[in-house]
Amino acid sequence: MVAKPSDAPTAVAAPPAPAPEKPVEKPAEPVVAVAEKTVPAPAPKKPVLKPVVKDEDFQPAPTATPSPKPGVASLAEVLGYEPAETVRDYLENLRWAEGRDDRNTFKGLFAKEVERLKRLKEFNDRWRAENPDAKDEDLDPRTAQLADGTTYRGAVGRAALSAEQQRRLEMDRVRVEARESADQAGEKVRQESRRSLLELEVKPRVEQRIAAFDAQVVDGMTLHEEPEVNAELGKLVREGGVEKIAEDFPIEAQIVREELARAKEQAAALMKIKAGLVEYNPDNRTHAEVSEFVYREAEFFEANGGEARVRDGKSFLTPSKFAQLKPEARERYWTFSEDEMVRMMQHRARANCEARMTTHREAIQKRLAARDKYRPAPAVVAPVPAAPAPTGAAEPARTASPVVRPSPTGHAGAPQVKPVNRLIENLLPGYTGN
Repeated sequence: MVAKPSDAPTAVAAPPAPAPEKPVEKPAEPVVAVAEKTVPAPAPKKPVLKPVVKDEDFQPAPTATPSPKPGVASLAEVLGYEPAETVRDYLENLRWAEGRDDRNTFKGLFAKEVERLKRLKEFNDRWRAENPDAKDEDLDPRTAQLADGTTYRGAVGRAALSAEQQRRLEMDRVRVEARESADQAGEKVRQESRRSLLELEVKPRVEQRIAAFDAQVVDGMTLHEEPEVNAELGKLVREGGVEKIAEDFPIEAQIVREELARAKEQAAALMKIKAGLVEYNPDNRTHAEVSEFVYREAEFFEANGGEARVRDGKSFLTPSKFAQLKPEARERYWTFSEDEMVRMMQHRARANCEARMTTHREAIQKRLAARDKYRPAPAVVAPVPAAPAPTGAAEPARTASPVVRPSPTGHAGAPQVKPVNRLIENLLPGYTGN
């Protein structure tokens, strides 16, 4: 059977695919320009200033302490006997000439003469032993001879200098020593003259600095614990000296007086030593105190001064080390100036004054507290209130008489005394004055 077309299955068309949904466009957000954060570059670190000290800038220290020159032996020790005066003068002149001889004219002559005189002594002793009955004047150098045939000339020899040369040498020595003595006297006079001129220059400067010393030390000092009183005291001291407050504050004035005197003495000594007016003397108490103070302060500053030890590119050295520098290296270093040392002395004087006055005030407070501790307490007296002023006419005086008051229970009680004043009367209810 042939299938009819109408019977054929009909293909069913697939439903059309839904159109893709169009995405909903969101309104564009405004673009905000964000500025980039700029991180500031770190500031360059300030270099730490440190002093630079080079060993080659110092003068070399002596490798060994030179041994002292041995003392000059006496002629008696050299010869073995005490020579006659003429021989002694001759040898002393030779020794003097040899020590001053630049041309070696007299070099070795002293030792040669010493040996010749020893031989002479030996020959004389032998000749006297062989001729016990002979006298000293019998010994003729031209003919004297020993038993073994030794002659005087052969054994002793001739003197290094003739009699005329010895005379000229002695005259030369007298002339030179006289000239040197005159030169030394003239040099002493010149030194005194230079010192007088230096004193004329330095003394006014020292006196001017010392004159302003007191006011500079007292300026800023705490003389009293109360600011107003302290300001007034400081003004008085600066204008008229410490004696201005001595009457009212004797202890404080004495402390300031002592510390200022000590500090001014040391400051004046320092300035004179630095100027070359006086020579440093370690046996002088003030000089030793100045040296110790400067050394201690300089050592502390060298160890703890930090960047302050470098000034204008120069490194700090203590005064003692600065003095050991080579001359060409000193421009690279610095040390305390005279003015800085004096100001340090002023600061110390101010600190010493304040410390001593604080100790004094604390001692007074302790003493007052101890006195109050042992003082008996005062008797307590009850205050008596004053009577009010009368408001009416004055009442006639009445004599005190016992008043019988009703007792709380209704029977007569003990008599009561009239009060002594109007105030007490007002405090007693029911009182009529009868």
